[in-house]
Amino acid sequence: MILSEYDRRWAEIRLYQFCVDVYKIRQQSIDIFECVNIICDLGNIDPNEIKTIIRLMLGDTYYQATKREIIMIGTVKGLAANNMAKYLDMSRQGITQFIERNKDMFTPLPRLSIDDDQLIIKFLKTLDKLKDIGRLGYGTAYKGTV
Repeated sequence: MILSEYDRRWAEIRLYQFCVDVYKIRQQSIDIFECVNIICDLGNIDPNEIKTIIRLMLGDTYYQATKREIIMIGTVKGLAANNMAKYLDMSRQGITQFIERNKDMFTPLPRLSIDDDQLIIKFLKTLDKLKDIGRLGYGTAYKGTV
């Protein structure tokens, strides 16, 4: 599968943010790797490969997303301006103005190899499937009986 630079960098940003969000729960790094093990097991993914990528990403600020990347790639990927404004602690108007000023001068720069990015995307697809588990309508044919 051939991925655009936007898709590749967005996957890297999402994986990094997954780690940050899991860490926020109890402020324990081990939680990140425990979650990775579970997701990899469910997605038939080698957890050691993902963990290697995560260690690399968490150990170097080069992999962190800039506000510019989040705004520009997030816009292309359909992230609502209100969500970006809240996350980045900016106003919606500030997001809109930033997009207008920078839309012709932005090209995403993925940080990892294409193979790593494809592995990340497989991981994120599994994570996306999991986020809807337990909600009505997900994989069920509810007919009103229990």
